[in-house]
Amino acid sequence: MGRQAPTVRCDKRAVVVQMGVDLAALSRFTGPELAERYLVLFDQPVRSRNKVFLRKRLAWRIQELAEGGLSERALARIEELGTAALRVMAASGACGGRVPDEASVRAATSGPFVPP
Repeated sequence: MGRQAPTVRCDKRAVVVQMGVDLAALSRFTGPELAERYLVLFDQPVRSRNKVFLRKRLAWRIQELAEGGLSERALARIEELGTAALRVMAASGACGGRVPDEASVRAATSGPFVPP
């Protein structure tokens, strides 16, 4: 009887090991190497040269790619909280007293500066 569970477990271990290697390598990268890696992982040029910031963003992205990112439930909750926060800001006058439309909410909760 062929069981595939051990193969899947081995694949997960390999992914975790590779992720650990990638994360450890970040501490040895220079500024230009971090910027190059950022371009590869995010498909956009880096706007900061702060090594600490770049290491954190790259570590987050490596883990996201290895583990699959956030669950659908978490993404839905983030969108819900983002919409609610913008409505509270509008009510407090932070948005000039207007309630932002749906397109503005989507633009504010996604984009190049908000993690995907």
